[in-house]
Amino acid sequence: MSNPYSCLSLVRAITDHIPPLLGFGTFEELLNNYRGSKTDKNYLAKLFSDRPVSDDTLHRPISKSEDLIDMGNVPNKQFLNRLLQECLDNSVKAGFQHKKEPKHEKKGRVIDPNLRPVLQAAITSLSGSSQGYVASFDIKNAGKGLAILKGVMLGDVAVPIREATLGEGEQAKGSVNIEGSELRKGKSPKLEINYENINKDKFLTKYEVKLQSRADGLFNIESFANPDFGI
Repeated sequence: MSNPYSCLSLVRAITDHIPPLLGFGTFEELLNNYRGSKTDKNYLAKLFSDRPVSDDTLHRPISKSEDLIDMGNVPNKQFLNRLLQECLDNSVKAGFQHKKEPKHEKKGRVIDPNLRPVLQAAITSLSGSSQGYVASFDIKNAGKGLAILKGVMLGDVAVPIREATLGEGEQAKGSVNIEGSELRKGKSPKLEINYENINKDKFLTKYEVKLQSRADGLFNIESFANPDFGI
């Protein structure tokens, strides 16, 4: 319908939204690590190079000046269609594709080592106040491929994590008040991080939580120790 602002906004939303389908956290990571044909990579590069125009449409405040953006600034539809087809070919197993011949099942599931994320944790700060006892720590993806966080438990307390996915080398921050928890009483001294890769293989990182006893019968956290990455 020749609405350039709507078209550019939608293209930007799509390119920001779908990289995890192909194993990456951002569109830039997808472009830098793309292993397809040179033509297809050039298509993706063109979509990425047009992002400043999308920034213009989304972030420039209203003014009295005449609009300078028109349909000529909208990327060729083949660029986006090829990206969407790549997502279908690599992530959709039924529905849009022709049915594939069933593969012979093997005993145990073989996990692709190139998609094996490994989440590690390290304490950044511990603080006590009238509000309680707060533990803060970083969670880093030291493995391969994308890690999709499913849940983090410190003792019996669920830790809120803002970042839902972690690409290679990326990290998230966790912070939780454990006052009144079983861990504060010296029970269930463990940290558990549940996560998946894009193939929905499930992983679990476990740490022992070293505790320090106090005169009042409560416990402080000393460190995370003896990690088990389930490898």
